[in-house]
Amino acid sequence: LTVSAADVPVVAVLSTGLAARVPSETELRIDGSKSNDPAYLSGAVRIPSLSPTSCTSFLVPSLTGESAMLSSDYLTPGSVLTIFLTFTVSANLGAPIGTITRSSTTSTTITAVPRAPLVSLSHQTCKTVTTPGYLPAGSALRLSSAVTPDPSTMLSASQLMYSWKEDSGLLNSLSVSKLLSDPRASVLVLAAGSLSPGMSYAFTLSVTDLSTGGGAGQATISINALAAPSVTSLVYSPRAGVVMETTFEFVAYAT
Repeated sequence: LTVSAADVPVVAVLSTGLAARVPSETELRIDGSKSNDPAYLSGAVRIPSLSPTSCTSFLVPSLTGESAMLSSDYLTPGSVLTIFLTFTVSANLGAPIGTITRSSTTSTTITAVPRAPLVSLSHQTCKTVTTPGYLPAGSALRLSSAVTPDPSTMLSASQLMYSWKEDSGLLNSLSVSKLLSDPRASVLVLAAGSLSPGMSYAFTLSVTDLSTGGGAGQATISINALAAPSVTSLVYSPRAGVVMETTFEFVAYAT
């Protein structure tokens, strides 16, 4: 009886796939721990090895060697780095076969691209309600933004493309008299009475830098339009008295 065993190759796998586009100035973890041996040999030893084509100092391997951190200092717009993973499995099968070693290699190409602008939104509160996100009934709404473009851009924040929207379509239905700012500006101002009392609204600002092609940065803020209180009852005491002598106390209840 002759028995022949077919070789089952090991499989090297990188978390970034064959290629990945990564925003600039981002620290990136490259993980090869999903590499595997379909043969599941008993007592096998995994020996991973990550190596870049250049800039070795920017790649910091983990203690096991199965992953590595790529420094954000290397990922400047336009930079390209190819990283190889050699995954080796060694197993001692005993006599008469002895130790066998099998390897597989894969690579990933990392391209740093300009990141989208970083966007944050803030709500300018009023004297009566100082909590951001809450708008008193009948008040005007003012939202402002802070934008940080990618360092590689040739444009200032004021030269980027801005676009406001509201999830329910409010901005599309408002009259010109209610929309006090250009929806393509960095701020959004709506006239008093634009928001319906008791309703919640989600406003999103998208900012695009066409000079870098880094995509649109976005931020969303929720605004709750407060309803005016409604008086439900009025209680006074005493029920009767003498003019210019009796002191009356009035208590109003509202919701």
